[in-house]
Amino acid sequence: MIIKGKLASSNDPSSNNGKIYSPESLCNMIKEFDEKKYFMVGELGGGDSSVVSLSSITHQMTSVYTKNAKMPRKKKKKLKKLGLYSDWVYKNNSLFGIARILNTPEGNMIKRNVNSGDMAFVPRGSGKLANGVVEDFELITFDIVPKNIKL
Repeated sequence: MIIKGKLASSNDPSSNNGKIYSPESLCNMIKEFDEKKYFMVGELGGGDSSVVSLSSITHQMTSVYTKNAKMPRKKKKKLKKLGLYSDWVYKNNSLFGIARILNTPEGNMIKRNVNSGDMAFVPRGSGKLANGVVEDFELITFDIVPKNIKL
């Protein structure tokens, strides 16, 4: 089973874990994913450790990519004219991902619950919180948690 979803955002605190990540942190997450691509596995519920427990893995991340926030055409044209559009795009994007659910006991729990739309991705790692924005984030993995659970 393959699932897709939002991993993190630079402009939407309501996404998954209630945190906003700096654009630099989102870029770092993509770089770190590219380095670990075939070995990035996650757990159900979001672990507290910097080590992913192999006995608890549920999924393997297969793709991580960005999408820019949508903007009305008139506003986009105005920002381009003012030379501010690229800065807006940089600060207003989200990270999305695709994961393959593994045939493990915990993975099977996700398979049973994912159709109800009650699951979300959250990044696991360490960083600094400055003015409500996560900066200097070092990614460990992306875990899957029940939606509306703040970690």
